[in-house]
Amino acid sequence: MAVEAMQDSGEESVTYRVQDHVAIITLNRPQQRNALNFDAYDRLERALRRVVKDPEARCVVVTGVDPAFCSGDDVREIMAGPKPAVAPPPVVRHQPTPAAMAALECDKPMIAAINGAAVGWGMELALYADIRIASEKAKFAELFI
Repeated sequence: MAVEAMQDSGEESVTYRVQDHVAIITLNRPQQRNALNFDAYDRLERALRRVVKDPEARCVVVTGVDPAFCSGDDVREIMAGPKPAVAPPPVVRHQPTPAAMAALECDKPMIAAINGAAVGWGMELALYADIRIASEKAKFAELFI
C-alpha cells in the first residue's frame, strides 16, 4: 500500500493510494479547506484517470483532509491568475472542466466520503460520485447563480 503524493508547491495537494482494491484519492490542502487551484485540478484529473487504468483498483473513494471535503475553487489563486490580453467572447454554455470529465468518465464505482464542507465545485465533485457518504460534519452549498 504505497501512497503517492502529487506535489503542489512543496505540499502534497492530492494523494493516491490503493488499499484492498480500493483507490483512495485525497485532497490535501487543509489550510485552504481543500479548495482547488489550477494545479490541484490537474492533479485530481490525473488521479481520476489513473484509477481507470489501475488494475488493482476496483472502485475509488474521493475525500478531503479535515476540516473540509472541498470548498470549491481557490478563488484567490484562480482570480489572481493570468488574464487574457483580449476579452473572450461571452460564455453561453460553460464547458465541464477536465477534472469533471475525468470523474464522469470513470468506469469504476466512485464514492465521495464527505467529511466536511462540500461547497461550489466541491459539491459538484460529490454529485459526480455514484455514492455519497456524508459525516455529521458535512455541509453542502452551491453558490452559483
